Formats: sequence, structure tokens, C-alpha cells
Amino acid sequence: MNEICYVILFSTLAGTVSYLIWKKLACKLQEKNKLKYIYPMLLVTVGFYLIPVFYLVIKLLLNFNKQNLSFESLFLWTPSIQYSRTPVVAVWVIGMVISTIYLARDNMKVNKHLISIFPAEPEVIERKDKIAKELGLRQNISVYRGYGVSSPIVSGVFQKKIYLPVEDFEDKEQEVILYHEMVHIKQYVVGVKAFVSILQVIHWFNPIVRDFLHSLDEWGETACDIYVRYDTECNVTFREYFGYVAKRIKAEDDDEDIPDTATYLAKIEGVSERVDMIKNYKRDKDFKLLGGILTMAAFISLSTTTSIAAGVGIEYAHASLYNATKAETQLIESDVVVEENDTTEVDNVEYDGTFVIDEENMIELPSLEQRSNSFLFENDVPAGKLGYSKYFSVSEGGRIVLSVTVDPGDVSIKAGIIYPDGSMVYVRGSDLISYTFTMEKAGRYRIYIENDSNTPVAVSGTVLYE
Repeated sequence: MNEICYVILFSTLAGTVSYLIWKKLACKLQEKNKLKYIYPMLLVTVGFYLIPVFYLVIKLLLNFNKQNLSFESLFLWTPSIQYSRTPVVAVWVIGMVISTIYLARDNMKVNKHLISIFPAEPEVIERKDKIAKELGLRQNISVYRGYGVSSPIVSGVFQKKIYLPVEDFEDKEQEVILYHEMVHIKQYVVGVKAFVSILQVIHWFNPIVRDFLHSLDEWGETACDIYVRYDTECNVTFREYFGYVAKRIKAEDDDEDIPDTATYLAKIEGVSERVDMIKNYKRDKDFKLLGGILTMAAFISLSTTTSIAAGVGIEYAHASLYNATKAETQLIESDVVVEENDTTEVDNVEYDGTFVIDEENMIELPSLEQRSNSFLFENDVPAGKLGYSKYFSVSEGGRIVLSVTVDPGDVSIKAGIIYPDGSMVYVRGSDLISYTFTMEKAGRYRIYIENDSNTPVAVSGTVLYE
């Protein structure tokens, strides 16, 4: 959980930036009646919410061992930063659990409607197969009727199923319903909704995500309308098409139990605006393929660069917090100064003999050099093993500030330093260990982590020295 705060922070930042850019661009395109690529661009925004773009850029650059990168302080922390981060993560986890419960409840509501179902009539299946062939859908799609279904529903990420109400549809209405639901399948709307449910759980704390999800529903329906009206052989007039849409909207309004996780015929509040858009839409005046590709590329480029720029602002804020609190790790005159931690036991130990590397029982801790005499380390330390760092030089009277995070947090380990003569001094702790040592002699030192428990641990931390 060391860096989970930064991963979530940067991904929600990038997604929000991308979505706000999309809203601005969508308004401009809507004014010009160019609607074809608005929904695909909105789907790109899902990726920005789920992939921490800026965070990955930082990690990539650090892995190439670039020096003097200003954002390196993101991976340094002080006790204040760590202790304030812990309750934030706890609240986020609690929110995720609650969001998951609500999501499960919504799915149960959908399943409650899918009772007393039976296969649709042969003529419905025949019409479905004809439409599937026209749309190029090769997967098997089942059609059912259900007494608990008030409005057509599509479900199933892998095995697609269409559920229809038990009522007598006019031929044209039935055609519109099947075209609409199967275009949803062609446009992967069910899969997108299942994927976005992850986003709802992860980013529950971001109010803009709710607006984003509403736009996703709204433009998913609009994209479906455009496709049915202009790219299929659906043999109905404009008035007939939206007449059936209005009829289904009334059925949906009468059944408030159907949640947002379901995909059905006409899920949109502003239906009059939607009708006007489709009525005024001119397919021949919309972007052609090249124009659409260039528009999508420009949107992705602008979203990426703006997200990174916003991320740099967060880094500066973090750097200011780090500089303001790093004095906590400074030492006064003492051989070993321990931060206040009632649960931590401290021992000073001198081992007999000289430190000698034992490849069977020891591992080297990979480190990443940072500016200002510091480096990062991160590695797994198996049970009964000792991990040691590279050499680093400390002047007489200098200090070594060792900060370690241990996962699982309830496992007690030794964290210490190896003197130039091979003797070793350690402090014992768990979860977060942050101690500073003052050196009486100049020389080349190492830090070490010894896991003398029966449980493997993952350790990460920083070493500051002078």
C-alpha cells in the first residue's frame, strides 16, 4: 500500500482532466452537428481514469535512473506524510467496500427482474438472426421473455442475452427494439459498463465521476440511435423510431428498480435534446475516417499533456510538504535517536566478527540513487533472510536517516546499519520504522534489513545520509 495513494490520485486526476476536456470538445462538436466521434472519445477517458498516466511516466523515468528529477520527492516520505497517508488509505478502502456493496445490490435488483423467463418465439429468434447477420455479429445471442422485465435489457459480458417484456409488440416496434439492443452489443456497451463498474468502485470519492458516468449512458444511447438510423436497414421512420423510444421511456419511469448497471433501450433523461440532435444530424457532413482519427489523436494528446502538467503541480505540492516535514528526521546529539513510537522496541547490538556476505542467507537490496545524498530501495525479504544495501559514504559526525515501510505491517523486523568495520547496529519495529543514526567516524556504510520472522515481507524505504 506504499504508493497506492499516488496511483489513485494521479489516475483520478488524469481521468477528470480528460473528461473536462472532452466536455468542452463535445460541446463544440455538438454545435457543429458532428456527433460520430464524441462517444469514442468518451470511451478513451475511461482509460485515463483507470491508468495512472503521470505516475507511470515518473516510474519509467526513474527506472532509467535519470538524475535530478524534481518529482523524485514523491517517493520520499517523512513520518508526518506516512501517518497522514494511512487514514486516507483506510477511508478509501472503506469507501470501496461500501461501493462494492451498492454495486452488488444493483446487480441483485437486475437479477430480480430476470425471473420467470422463457425463450422468445421462433419468429423473434429469426428476426434476431437476420439482424445479427446484417451487423456482422458472429457470437451467439440468446433472446428471452420475462414477466418481471418492464423494458428490454441486454446482459452478459461474454454470453450476450436480450430480455424482452411479455407483451405483444407491433412488428416495427419489435424490429426497433432488436436493432437497438443488438447495436448496443456491437458497440460493446455491456462490456464497457462492466469495466466502468471497476471505475465506480475505485473512484467513489470523485464527484465528477458521477457526471462522467451519466455522460457515458447518455452518449452511448445517442451513438446507438445514430447507428440504427443511418447505418442499418431498420425500416421505420424517424417519428416511428422515437415514438417507440418514448413508449419504452415511460415503461422505465414506471419501474424505478432498474439500476444504472443495466443496459436497455432508452436510458436518458434529456430525450427531447437527443431527438433534436438525431433529427438535425447530417451524416454526410460529419468527419470522415481521417478527420475522425485526427480528432481522436488531438484529444488524446491534449488529455495526456494536460494530465502530466497537472501532475507536476501535485508533485510541487508534495515536495513542499516533504521539505516542511523532513526536519522530523533530523538528529540532535545522540548515538541513536528514535522517533516517538510506543510499540517499537530498540536494541543496540554488536555482532561478533566482520560482516561477510552469505549468498544463501542474504540478498542485495536494489537501490535507486537520488539527489542530495539519498537513495530508495524496495524488495522482498524472505523469512530468515537479511537484505543489505550498497556502500555509501558518511562524513564524521554525519547522520543516516533510515525510513522503512514493512508489508505485512504486523511483522517485526530488524532495520539497521553496517559500520565500516563490519559491526552492526539495528532497531526493531513493524509497519513504519523511521530512525536516525549519528556516525562518530567517517567511512563507507551500508543499511540492512533482517527478517528474522517466519513470514516473508516486502520492504521499501529511503536512506538519507550526509
